[in-house]
Amino acid sequence: MRDDAVQAERLGAALVSRRCGLVRELAPQGRGPEEPCPPHLWTATLAHYDFRAAGPSERLNAGKGRTEAEARLSALGEAIERYSAYHWDASRIRVGPALPGAITPADCVLHSEAQYRAGLPYPRWSPATETSWIEGVELPSGRPVELPAGLVYLLSPLPRPQDHVAAVTSNGLAAGSDLTRAVIGGLCELIERDALMITWLNRLPATLIETPETGCMAAAIIRHYRRFGVVVRLLSLATDQAAFVVMAVAENPDPAQGARIVGMGCDPDPASAVDKAMFELCQARPSMISRLARSDAAERLRGPEDVRDLDDHPLYHALPRNLGAFDFLFASGSRVRLDDLPRPAAPDPEAVLARLVEAANAAGARIAYVDITAPDIAPLGPRVVRCFATGFQPIHFGHGEGRLGGRRLYEAPLRWGLRAEPLAEADLNPCPHPLA
Repeated sequence: MRDDAVQAERLGAALVSRRCGLVRELAPQGRGPEEPCPPHLWTATLAHYDFRAAGPSERLNAGKGRTEAEARLSALGEAIERYSAYHWDASRIRVGPALPGAITPADCVLHSEAQYRAGLPYPRWSPATETSWIEGVELPSGRPVELPAGLVYLLSPLPRPQDHVAAVTSNGLAAGSDLTRAVIGGLCELIERDALMITWLNRLPATLIETPETGCMAAAIIRHYRRFGVVVRLLSLATDQAAFVVMAVAENPDPAQGARIVGMGCDPDPASAVDKAMFELCQARPSMISRLARSDAAERLRGPEDVRDLDDHPLYHALPRNLGAFDFLFASGSRVRLDDLPRPAAPDPEAVLARLVEAANAAGARIAYVDITAPDIAPLGPRVVRCFATGFQPIHFGHGEGRLGGRRLYEAPLRWGLRAEPLAEADLNPCPHPLA
């Protein structure tokens, strides 16, 4: 039995039980015959561990993989990640002003002065603000560093309102089979979302990856969708990091299935980034079809100002009237073959992590993580971390929630040769990004 199958069986036995498990159900995700397999899609439904009857959006966790075992592991990893991130550990928290050397909320990009003046519901932060801190690890030195606990956990509301300096998101949160792989996953997510937000808000062009015929699993998936009239294009987004960021864009002739749906992938290996983006797209399509069938999106989402939460973002772009929102991505006409993109050497996790950290440091970012694995999960082996890359543009959800107070959002397009002058804040793209 392969390692992932052994691990899936072991974790499933420890976590899954309808009567007394942390995960009440581990099951295949439903989908129609027009969807390809692989990827395999599974869901893990968390129990009401916090004695609160929360809805599916807080309990249902989706996983994907090349095999059923990999998809089950992925779903269990998502459940473990969410469960751990909801457990605020007061014993690890120091409350006080910022100490020298800390990575502060401001380092993680907050809102602009114009946004605060417009009446944001978040308090302004300063080094003198009494803040909740948790000790993490800075890379590559391995030295301890204080991190803002309000940006570590998924808990909302936070125990102290002063810590709620921005909307809670999962940016940089990741689970892995060991600590190194978890940190790699968290950093790749930060790189992916940084590239997406800089591209989207600045309306930067992307590079079309010519449809591959071999060399990745995405090739067969694209051919499969083509038989149903669904056209998939692969875009490489600009970044200065040691990983490729790929957006898979599917356009569907049947608006009932979502006129346009996207998936994102990030990996040091371009073929792996392409496959991750395609797998995420495949995961999104069945749920989007289901949501559109019971949604009033066409009446409710009339303009960008109507986009209020995470689910609204992909729904907005599933509406045919918003197809033009992607035009800037294809404007340059630049193309590249997947085979022409550089492939890394054998993926030793320690070497991969070192390259990611080195490139981020070269771009001016400090890299850190904090292990927040729940105590009852730690003996099973997986690790859950929240990663930080200072200055990287974080994702946001909902109109007006963008964290527009950083410099990288405005300066990176100039360094990358994609703009001659930085945009003013008022000129940033008001259209909501397409990612859930």
